[in-house]
Amino acid sequence: MQKFEIDPEPHTFYGRSIADIVIDDQDAATSILRGILDNVAMTNNPRVGIVDGAVNIDDVLNNEIGAIVRMRQPGAVQDLAVPFTAGQTLGALTYLDQLVEGKTGVTRASMGLDPDAMQSTTKAAVQATVQAAAGQVEVMVRNLADGARDLFGMMLRLLQKNMENGAMMRMNGRFQPVDPKAFDIDKGYMSESEVRNKMAADLARQALIAARNEGDYSKEEEARAALTKLDLESERIRVTKQKKEQEYENFQKELETQQQTYQQPVTQRPQPSQKAIDWAEKNTWFKSDPEMTDYAQRIHRGLVAEGFDTESDNYYNELTQRVKLKFPESFEGSDQTTRSAKIAQPVASANRSATTGRKSVRLTPSQVKIANKLGVPLSEYAKYV
Repeated sequence: MQKFEIDPEPHTFYGRSIADIVIDDQDAATSILRGILDNVAMTNNPRVGIVDGAVNIDDVLNNEIGAIVRMRQPGAVQDLAVPFTAGQTLGALTYLDQLVEGKTGVTRASMGLDPDAMQSTTKAAVQATVQAAAGQVEVMVRNLADGARDLFGMMLRLLQKNMENGAMMRMNGRFQPVDPKAFDIDKGYMSESEVRNKMAADLARQALIAARNEGDYSKEEEARAALTKLDLESERIRVTKQKKEQEYENFQKELETQQQTYQQPVTQRPQPSQKAIDWAEKNTWFKSDPEMTDYAQRIHRGLVAEGFDTESDNYYNELTQRVKLKFPESFEGSDQTTRSAKIAQPVASANRSATTGRKSVRLTPSQVKIANKLGVPLSEYAKYV
């Protein structure tokens, strides 16, 4: 199981997401903003106190501007004034916004030149603010990238385990055998672990030197223990990396042997017949026009499936005819010459004679095309020709 998290926590399986990090601050900011809006509303439209029986209730409940209120005595209606305190809480709202910006790395300075954020600020301070925000975002993206790396590493290991003979893939216009076992994801991972271990060892040495200078023996002992642990980890990484490199070299030799074995029958493939060579020389568009060549190869597979003999004249005539029907403008001669040169397709007639045998009707290519477009069988279409 792979995890995608921006803030991994020690001793826990699941880390924290953006929502987990800022949800408390956002709830507090929402509560403060709601209180500010309620205070403004109560200040602008306060509640009213009345003397019972001395005021017309319908007039009090009428909120029309300039409406009169009928009362039996002066002072029977009084406003219950609410002091405006929202201005004192705006600082707390700004503070919460700054907390969210610090946790997410998305600040006003990083989103553009905010005149309030940049006012009376030096160039160095602005650059430091932007770089700090970018660093926070970079840490989150790096944590997500670690999850993606582990996911694709698991996919690669599954392919290496279950795909025994590899697969044929098209690269640079040619099909070549590709074996997933040739990709070694552990090699890059071990190099990264080696760098991290070295950085941690440097920090531990600095802590050891600082503890000696301060005369703090407890911190010095902790730094020594950390260095010992990192040295053991470094040796483990070195041995594992050396083992992986040896396995990778052995696999490369085995892969080269398999590729040589695979390429031997390719050099001994049968040559095309003389009739196929003559047909290709006659039809110069073959191999020079990719679209027509691809269409001819698809027609060839269809004719083979229909049972045509690939060495017969009927096969090459049918192949040429179908290509002409698809690309009439690519053949020499005028339209009339091209149409007259096309081979007509014989179709059985609707009427059969017992004395003279089967009668047939030859449909022109244009008639065949019309019948195919209408979805009418050729034998039915021939009845009306």
